[in-house]
Amino acid sequence: MLIPSEITYSSFCCRYTYNMLARMGIHYLPLTWLNFSLCILLYPLSVLAKAFAICVSLPYFETFGTYSVKLPFPFAFSVYFPYVLKMYLVVLFTGMCFIIRNLFSERKAHLETGNSKKKRS
Repeated sequence: MLIPSEITYSSFCCRYTYNMLARMGIHYLPLTWLNFSLCILLYPLSVLAKAFAICVSLPYFETFGTYSVKLPFPFAFSVYFPYVLKMYLVVLFTGMCFIIRNLFSERKAHLETGNSKKKRS
């Protein structure tokens, strides 16, 4: 079984190898397919890992008030850190939808027949 850090490392190795060879003008179709397919699979997993870490840490931040800030009198404004984390979760999942759509369009553009040799990343 692969550890998540090993999966991420293999994704980075594939991506950087693909980019290096593409800059040199060498287009290897299996590596191109692997590069654009792994990103689509691993990005949602990384978002889920971040969301899990935030959800697990929320009770701690709610209990102890860590990183919550109350500004002095002229401003009379406070920032409750668990609310910031919850807003970040909404932005994270919304952004994931846009990024996945962009990854699919990049994959389609690069993997269409005959375009893999003309495209450069």
